[in-house]
Amino acid sequence: SLAVVEGFLRYQAQQIARSENMETGLILYDTVLGWRLAPHWLGSHQHYDFDVDYHINYRGFRADPKDSGAKPRVAILGDSFTFGLGVADNETFVSLLNSEQKEEGSYVNLAVPGYSTDQEYLLFKQIGESIAPDVVLLVVYLGNDLIDNQLSFPMQADHAKPFFRLDPSGI
Repeated sequence: SLAVVEGFLRYQAQQIARSENMETGLILYDTVLGWRLAPHWLGSHQHYDFDVDYHINYRGFRADPKDSGAKPRVAILGDSFTFGLGVADNETFVSLLNSEQKEEGSYVNLAVPGYSTDQEYLLFKQIGESIAPDVVLLVVYLGNDLIDNQLSFPMQADHAKPFFRLDPSGI
């Protein structure tokens, strides 16, 4: 009976792995960050438990139909969790924050799937001034971010990333 259970579980794992399908072109190579999202990209992503479309805006971030663009702005940096992998544009938690916003202002989703906090820091150094947020929130996913910060090739990414080292003086 254990062999039957093992066989069934292996079959299920193969079916789940085969169900993954995402249109190409979302990820672009970046010399500083390792990768970034392609501006103006629109594509679908299917998996055994979801079927969604992603819209990437002109800046190369998840489009939010509820972002009014009003000031003050709160910039939210993160990885696939913040990006909203597996959910529609209007279902990301950043979009839900925008829909609950009663006063003037908006939340901006600056998340990139697979990023760790070191890449998010470098990204914000590049674009922070042009976004000019009043507040910056950094979402750290404890499942992998702290480990990925120590790696030049993250656990859940297909590309290498920048790698920080302390200089000999410990700085």
